[in-house]
Amino acid sequence: MPRPAISLVVLLWGLAFLATLGMPWLGGKLASAREPAASPVEELAGMLIQRCVVCHGPDKQEGGYRLDTFGQLLVAGDSNKLPVVPKQPQASELLRRLITSDATERMPAESEPLPAAEVAVVERWIASGAEIDPKLQAVALSSLAKSMRKHQTPEHYPSALPITAITFGSAISENPGNSKDSAASPASVGSDRLPSVWTSGYGEIIHWQLQPTPKLIERLAVAGVQVTDIELSRDGRLMAVASGIPATQGQTQVFRRAAQAWQLVWSADSADVPGDMAFSPEGRRLAIGLSDGTLMLADLGRLIDSASDTTDTAVTNAEITTQLFAPHADAILDLAWSPSGDRLITGSRDRTAKIFKAEGIELIANYDRHERAVGGVAYCGNNPVSFDETGKLRLWSGDDNDRTLAERDNLARFLEPLTSQGERIWLAEGSELRSFTVERKTVHDGQDDAGKTKSKSTTGWSEGLRRVSGHQAWLLSTAAMGDWTVAGNEAGEVILWTKEQTEPTLSFSARP
Repeated sequence: MPRPAISLVVLLWGLAFLATLGMPWLGGKLASAREPAASPVEELAGMLIQRCVVCHGPDKQEGGYRLDTFGQLLVAGDSNKLPVVPKQPQASELLRRLITSDATERMPAESEPLPAAEVAVVERWIASGAEIDPKLQAVALSSLAKSMRKHQTPEHYPSALPITAITFGSAISENPGNSKDSAASPASVGSDRLPSVWTSGYGEIIHWQLQPTPKLIERLAVAGVQVTDIELSRDGRLMAVASGIPATQGQTQVFRRAAQAWQLVWSADSADVPGDMAFSPEGRRLAIGLSDGTLMLADLGRLIDSASDTTDTAVTNAEITTQLFAPHADAILDLAWSPSGDRLITGSRDRTAKIFKAEGIELIANYDRHERAVGGVAYCGNNPVSFDETGKLRLWSGDDNDRTLAERDNLARFLEPLTSQGERIWLAEGSELRSFTVERKTVHDGQDDAGKTKSKSTTGWSEGLRRVSGHQAWLLSTAAMGDWTVAGNEAGEVILWTKEQTEPTLSFSARP
């Protein structure tokens, strides 16, 4: 039976969830809550995101002008004309560009003029003095826009949501009063106790304790309704979340753990929800794959070096160096760092996987032998791996020879990300997890002229542990760490396996 499109499943589930939120029989605050009116700043931010950020945002700056934050909006572009003159709308270049009758100058470019109501939003803000709280000048517009914040996360979910993103969190101390242990790094978790997990929610991510029984311990609101990825740095200090409204707008947010609370420290807007993210092994760089084939590389070193783990010092939008590259002709669906952090592999809908030197994103190899979109990439040891929509899993040489070392076909024929764990690859297939490891053998290859036995090395895929979930719902997200593997399914369940067991250690509904 062919697998239904996951995006459709998630969409239908989300619509059912939203419909339930509106049912009057729920009563209380949830049923009667009304969305407050947008403030002038929220209203303007939403309009700018919808109309302007695509050409004047982090990915592109036409005319040298960028306006994805209010601080940048006030800085002149190549024309050197002030975009905003407080209390003087007619002297402001931003407004002039929106209302001019000259089609070659009017914005948005090559589009119909903006409706009068939207132009009035800009004019009113400028006429009122173009005031903006200094603390908000460097905050991404998507964090301020009503269009990204209009969702109201309910205290209790009327039904479970598909888990589209999952990752292991910090270890949970056996002594709840020991705050140091409860914020420990995932890398330091011992094999004698279960880790915690973060799961996607409705406009939030949710932290779950797993022992002695599953328990909600933390909720963190994010920019968009749908969460597509959650990544925690190896030392547990930084967490990145990708969320948004698919095909409309998205945002990458980075949070830092400070004084036992998560603090938003950096964000970046995009025209769609990012396809995938990954922290480098040392945790100082974040790679972000975008829907237009752009790769963003954020250097978080200054943020880590200047921040304190014991104070709530405001470091929002600290000086973060970002680089943008355009290596693919279509969306980047998955990406991964090499174990040493010196290389980065990307997989795209354009049917290619590419390997770069992380320093400067210098192209090393372009693997273009895929017949369909490349939904999964990873490193298996030091060798790159790719998985495409035809159901083929390939192990590559990793150099510019474009050489395939091993290939396995007849696997799941849909876009699936890969989860790597040393020399092991995990791949979701329906409601089960399959694992593959690289098998290297030395075999006899006849004799030479002197009668001595010749040998040669062969490389192939060996299928290993196959984990069953015990549920009918399809697995949508997976993560692996140490002795554990965890997955989230379309029915909103979390399933955890320990060591080499095929049956789940535990499962529960991740529903607040």
